[in-house]
Amino acid sequence: MIISGFYKNKEPDGEEAWRYSEWRLVGEAIALMSKNFADHGFAVVIGGYMHTEGWGELSSNLKINHKFMLYPAKETIKIRDVERDEKYYMGEETIDEHIDYLSSPAFDDFIRIDSTEQNVEETVEQIIELVNRNN
Repeated sequence: MIISGFYKNKEPDGEEAWRYSEWRLVGEAIALMSKNFADHGFAVVIGGYMHTEGWGELSSNLKINHKFMLYPAKETIKIRDVERDEKYYMGEETIDEHIDYLSSPAFDDFIRIDSTEQNVEETVEQIIELVNRNN
């Protein structure tokens, strides 16, 4: 959807890493599109990774009923990462960065689901059960 906004950043250790600068715009766009679908009677599920700036925009533009975070054990994430298509491979350093970030207080209001031992169907069933219980 956005082809600019990515940039290389020089890290303190001298390594270059790709970063992304448009999280607020992404959050706003997702909120507007989701609101449009919700206004037409659809149940909306938003999945994926987004920085706090994006979540701020999303939350200020859309009523969010439930927030879930899939939170498998680090070793499981590493195994699943290796099984991904090469273009989606994260590597251990990025996995550590994501775990640290997602462990921050910014995500305390998410319901964390330990999906370590679950397949996709079991995880979806658990989410549906939690949604039904909390409505």
